[in-house]
This record gives sequence, C-alpha cells and structure tokens, in this order.
Amino acid sequence: MRIKIKALDTLFFRDGKPFSMGEETWADGIFPPPPSVFYGALRTLYFSENPDKIGLANTKEDPTKNLKIKGIYFYFNNALHFINPKDSVVNVDEEDEYHILNLKKQDFITSNSLPYQVVIPEENLVVEDVEGFIKQDSFRRYIEHGKNVFKVLPFSDYIKNEPKVGIGRNKQTNATSEGLLYRVGMQRLSYRDTALDVYETESASKHLYFVVDFEDLNIDTNNGFLKLGGEGKTVYFQTFGDALDVPQFIDTNSKIFKLYLLTPAIFQNGWLPSWIQLDKEKNEYCGEFEHAEDKEKIKVKLLTAFIGKPIGIGGFDMQKKEPKPLRKAIPTGSVYYFEVENEKDISRINQAFQLKSISDFCQNEGFGISIVSKPNLG
Repeated sequence: MRIKIKALDTLFFRDGKPFSMGEETWADGIFPPPPSVFYGALRTLYFSENPDKIGLANTKEDPTKNLKIKGIYFYFNNALHFINPKDSVVNVDEEDEYHILNLKKQDFITSNSLPYQVVIPEENLVVEDVEGFIKQDSFRRYIEHGKNVFKVLPFSDYIKNEPKVGIGRNKQTNATSEGLLYRVGMQRLSYRDTALDVYETESASKHLYFVVDFEDLNIDTNNGFLKLGGEGKTVYFQTFGDALDVPQFIDTNSKIFKLYLLTPAIFQNGWLPSWIQLDKEKNEYCGEFEHAEDKEKIKVKLLTAFIGKPIGIGGFDMQKKEPKPLRKAIPTGSVYYFEVENEKDISRINQAFQLKSISDFCQNEGFGISIVSKPNLG
C-alpha cells in the first residue's frame, strides 16, 4: 500500500539529541525525517482505528509487528523527487548545476584502506556541496547512466523554517516557571516563489508531499488524518495509486556497482555495515551480503564510500516510558561503491540490493533501503 501525506500545519522532526525544558533551550529540527517517524505514525493510525487491540501493542500478538516500510519519497510538481546523492557537487558558477564525482583508483600512498577515491570531473571546476531535491527524470539519468549533469532544487524552496518559542508553565497555578524558556525548530512545507521571495500555501501541485510505500498493515480507510512528528501535528493522508517507477542500473557485464541510500542506514560499525570487514592481509574491505530470495551470499569488495554527516536517531519508548538509545545513522543520499568478486553474481546484484535494506538495525522500519546505481568510472 502507498499513501501520500500532506502537512496541514508546521511539522517538527527532532534530531536525536535529548531535550528537556530547564536543561536545554533549543530543540533542532531535521529534514528529511527518519523512517521511524512514519513507522510510528502508521502504527498509531492502526490502533486509533482498532482501539480494542491497543492492549496487544508491543507483544507477540501485536497486529502491527509485521509492518514493513519499503520506501519513502517526496512528491511535488506532479512527480516524485529524491534527495541529491552525496557523490555530487554543485558548480559555484552555475548554482543549480550538479556534477557527479568520478571514481578513480588511488595512485598514491595513503593510510586509507579503500582502493578508490571520488574526484571532481573537471580539473578547473570550482564546486561545493548543497542539499536539495532532484527530479525523477534527472534521478533516472543518474542511476542508469552515471555521468549526467542535473539540476538541484534547494530544500529552502519547499521548506520554510518557522521556529516556535515557548515557556513552561506550572500545571497547578498555570504561572510561567523560571528557566523553562525553549525554542523548537518547526518546519512548514510550502513552495517559495523565488522571484517574489514569498512562500505559497495554496498551490496544490507545488506543495511538498511525503509518499510512503509499506506492506503488512491493514488500514481501513483510503484517506483520513494521522499524527506525524515530534509534536503530534495532524496531517492528511490518501492512497497513492501512481506507479513509483523507481529507476535501477542493470548491466550484465559490470562487476562494479554503486548503492544509493534512499533512506538513512544504521550500521553496527558507524559508517561501515557489519557484513563488511577489513582483511588486514589484503588491506581490503570485503564481505558477504545474504541474498534475500535464495539466501545465498554474494561476495563483495568495498571500493569507496561518499557519506554525509551522521544524524542522530532517538525516540521515546512508550512501553518502557523512557527515551530510546541514541543511534547514529548514515543519511539519505550517501553512496557506497562495491565490486562483486565472482562474475556469476553480476546477474544477482539487482535482486539482492534493489529497494532492499542493507541496514544492520531497524530494517522493517525502512532504514537502509538502497537503489542500485551505475558508477561513474573516470
């Protein structure tokens, strides 16, 4: 099932840092929200429709225990959009023109055990990193061909920061309490007219929506309301019937491929998946990934990686009535370059990795979903 979610008000997606009035005064918001936000919202929606089953929550008979998020996308201008990949840079002379970095074998001595590096495609090109969205057709060229220049749509054109300032009150007297002033980083999803530098709230086609693809959860209605984000703001949802048509790279001759993270991934070893280890004798990062269909493992070698700044993933455990342990996640858009060791496994790459989770934790929540992409071999 797929649903499209529209924000009706500001939303707040808090980072993983703890926040308590009186101890901290500033609660930061992040974008995009982690998959756990949507996972929790869907479970809450189910129990609101089936209040007689709420006593089964977090038990062996929990009717939502098999819920699995298969993908999270962004929708506006009547098309899907994706977060720009981390192995891309923007030309400072052409602010919305992005270039894909080239994969190049390291030809100098370094302490880095990864055999490849990513380099700027043109020697005299001055570039910088900027976060934003890319259109589905541009994303397809990136995934299937690897060398195309594309344009980026900055987050600031579709997301307006609206900080909210508040102060804690005494529950008995309703009087303000000293030291409880706080600020929350709220975000409004609305399109900015760059010519007039104003945000539009009524343009339906330009409004930013979330599209969530999930399975194994029965929702009784095709549309309605649910609560989303840190302050439980109400959003509107409806079924999304359009085909997702997510691109993928297929090459029966190439042993080298790239994985783009559609959603953040939580790995046991920080930036490195647990199924990849350093072979000290060969000085290479190698490992085996278990094929989800036939359970046979694919031997791969990690060539290099281009990742973003880790984000904190926290939350609140309703069963234990306490904050969840903070975990660091590799953000959406990060890329990992691999090479299969056996030629017979080339044909199995897509089945093993396309829209599958490579995360060590929280796979059913939608973390670590990857898309197979063509590497840009310089």
